[in-house]
Amino acid sequence: MTGIIDAMGKYSIETAVGWRPNEVCNIIRAMFWPRRLAMWFGLLLLAMAPACGGGVDATPTPAPTATPTVIPTLTPSPLPTPTRTPTPTPIPTPTLAPPTPTKTPAAVSAPAPVDLPDTDALLRDSANAMAAADSFHFDVSGDLTASNQGAELTVPISYVGDVVTPDRTRGNLSLSIIVFVLEMDIVTIGGVTYTTNQQSGRWEKSVEGVGIPNPADFARGGTPAVSDAVYVGVEERNGQGLHHLTGVAQLALVADGGAETPADIWIGVDDLLIREVALEAPVDLDSLGFALGDVGLSGTGSAAISIKLSDYGKPVTIEAPEVN
Repeated sequence: MTGIIDAMGKYSIETAVGWRPNEVCNIIRAMFWPRRLAMWFGLLLLAMAPACGGGVDATPTPAPTATPTVIPTLTPSPLPTPTRTPTPTPIPTPTLAPPTPTKTPAAVSAPAPVDLPDTDALLRDSANAMAAADSFHFDVSGDLTASNQGAELTVPISYVGDVVTPDRTRGNLSLSIIVFVLEMDIVTIGGVTYTTNQQSGRWEKSVEGVGIPNPADFARGGTPAVSDAVYVGVEERNGQGLHHLTGVAQLALVADGGAETPADIWIGVDDLLIREVALEAPVDLDSLGFALGDVGLSGTGSAAISIKLSDYGKPVTIEAPEVN
């Protein structure tokens, strides 16, 4: 039913089929009394009750609520998990040590020039000191080199003894030839030489001497042991300072008599006495006083020897031996 406001301002109800309310009421009254119409009456009464009850507006049918269209939620495609780029480890910067300050060297004064001794004067003074010595001990050692049937043979040599100045010498000479050792005792007084016979052991007298150095020559005085000397310097040996010089030997050390050979000499700084003479010179093997020809050694060889002197002033007595 629809509520209508008429021209007189009254509110009336009109059914859905166009009946007016008073017509409806008459129909209801006619149907009320018959029992068979009781049911219809109840239904109509229920249907018209709102119109008869004072004209209350019927509840409007609500408009259907529009069902919202569900917009599907877009599922984002999973992004690939980013690979973490490793952070490079920084290379440590080496800490440079502060530079060590360079110490400014103190000014070094030039060494004072060393005055070299006068070699000629030194050798003369040494010759005089040797002539003043009463006695000394000598030790000659080295090697003789000779040829034996075309082969070179080295023979160790040793000559040890004492000197009583100015011209007396006594010593023992030995040579080692392969498996043999040849020995002889030698006594020299002035220009006379005494030697022992290798077979009989008896003393024999000779004026020719033996072809080895006579250490007594160092004490003759007046003649330096070397000439044309060059000063090498001061050296220390056994706690003693020694002058070292080089030159040419002036001793009758070889068989050809007075041959000049290079030599080194060491002289005491404090007493100017000779401590050592080292030289290498030719040697006449036939003049050594040994029967070296029996073992195939003859002619000329060479000797590299060292002559060491010591025990200056030690009491020594040297006499001529008895000759049979």
